[in-house]
This record gives sequence, structure tokens and C-alpha cells, in this order.
Amino acid sequence: MNCYWVNEEYPVDYGSPLLKGKKVNLNHLLNFSYARNDSYEEPPHWSAGGRGNVRRRTGGRISYNKEQFLQANYQFIVKEAGDYAIHNIDPDKLVDWDNVELIKVNSHEISSCPICLDKPLAAKMTRCGHIYCWPCILHYLALGEKTWRKCPICYEAIHDKDLKSVVTQEVHKYNTGETIKMTLMRREKGMTYALPKALWEKKEGQIHSYTDDVNKTNFLKLLSMSEEDIKKLL
Repeated sequence: MNCYWVNEEYPVDYGSPLLKGKKVNLNHLLNFSYARNDSYEEPPHWSAGGRGNVRRRTGGRISYNKEQFLQANYQFIVKEAGDYAIHNIDPDKLVDWDNVELIKVNSHEISSCPICLDKPLAAKMTRCGHIYCWPCILHYLALGEKTWRKCPICYEAIHDKDLKSVVTQEVHKYNTGETIKMTLMRREKGMTYALPKALWEKKEGQIHSYTDDVNKTNFLKLLSMSEEDIKKLL
């Protein structure tokens, strides 16, 4: 509830805040204020950083990175020659984007290209995680005078060299009453590498290949692939 007084009958001096017809907030006269909740937290103040895909909270400890979201939710097919031992220990360590050759997306439905609204043709993903047709996004980038343009969805910077090929696989969406088969997994202490217990295979500083048994690779976030195999797949 706010208390206002409108001066409409009594004239006041020129320049006074109580000019005729002007509302004046008198809440301070009520001697009332809302009790502050101890659990109240100031809203975050975001500042852009990096190449536009990193946003950090300047007043707190929470940070958000779109590449970390992609790495946690999708499967990355990376160059065979890279060293990925650290990723079996630290799940938050970002994979070098230049080493990513292919991104595999498992989804309940195939998303459409935001530009042509059709099924993505030769789908490409940006660093901010949006999927476009390759012809659509190349045409969009060619319309600008710079070497980059803002993403049509989230306005992050898009560079043509950062576009990665995408393979989308539609997975079954379980409904109420359906039976779900669970799998017992095995993982060593301090490691992120996990496989079904029946298919356990210890890897010392190595990652599985995309051509390995699908029952193993479905549970892994990073897979390697030779350039020849990638060309055949695409």
C-alpha cells in the first residue's frame, strides 16, 4: 500500500515539490517498512566476458558458461590426436572447441532450423548451442560486413569457423506407466569415466572411439574419431 497526497486546492510557492496536481509519496510518514528476509539475495549483475559466450556473476560465486552446458548435455566427437586425459578427472574442464569435429545430440524430437523453420539441412551448431541449416547460417553470415554476426536467437557472436557439424538422434520419450530398464554402472573413485559394469574396460588416459560398441559409447561424453571416419559419417 502506498500513501499519496495530491495538492489540488491550496497553492504553493513556485518551485515547491508540492505543485498543484503533482503526486507526492508520503510513505515515510507511515513509519512502515517490509521486514527483510535474511535469506534474501541481491539479483545477479551480469557482465559479458570471453568471446561473448561466458557470463559471470560479478557480485557472487555463480558463473555460467554455455560451452559447459553443451559439454554436459551433448556428446562431443573430437580429434583423435588430442590429449583428453584431464577430462576423465575434471568434468568442468572445457574441451578445446577447435578439437571438436562433431556433436551428437540425443533428443525426444528433432528441432527445426530457426531461420527456415524446417528440418536442419547439413546441421551446424554454434558455440552458444543453437542448430541451423548450414546454407541458412552461411547466408545469414554473408549478409554482414564483418567476419561475424550476432546469433538470431541469443545475440551471441557467431563466427563461421566455430560452426560444428551436428548429428541428431531421436530417442524414445517415456510416458507414465511404461517400464524403464536400469543399468548398473561402474566408475573408479575420482574419475568421471563410467561404463556399464558388465562392459567395464579400464582406460588409462585414453577415450573410446566413436566406432566402439554402442552399448559403451552411449554413456560417454567424449569420443575420438579419425578424419577419414568423420568424412564418411558426414
